[in-house]
Amino acid sequence: MNLNKGVNMKFKFHDGGRSNTPFKKKSNLGDCVIRACALATKISYQKVWEDLCDIAKFTGRFPNEHETYEIFLAEHGWIKQRTPRDKNKRMISIIGWEFKKAAVVTCSSHLVFIDNRTVYDTWDCRTRKIYNYYVSHNIPGIK
Repeated sequence: MNLNKGVNMKFKFHDGGRSNTPFKKKSNLGDCVIRACALATKISYQKVWEDLCDIAKFTGRFPNEHETYEIFLAEHGWIKQRTPRDKNKRMISIIGWEFKKAAVVTCSSHLVFIDNRTVYDTWDCRTRKIYNYYVSHNIPGIK
């Protein structure tokens, strides 16, 4: 698998279901963890938010900290993977990744859901370097 040729990674705006909630502020919320987890698990944005808050109360962490969302993702069958690298062992950008399955991707201060070579997010983060990612083999793709 060549990790540097992926120029066909697409971007599609998706708020993870936030627009279907009573949250007043609709932009720049810093809610990437909730969006990515909602899209990955196909659980409503509101329910993911509540579940992350419950985990945060238990752990003493904030809902958007990696210690919190790692527990949430693990509870839903998502397994953490190592950082993908190019043939020279360098980190790659999302746009250069040729992964075709569903993944929740960690990059600099951000979490995003990718499926079938499409980034689903409220902004285009394809130039960000991938730190690590989570996969699940029992979650069908997003439509």
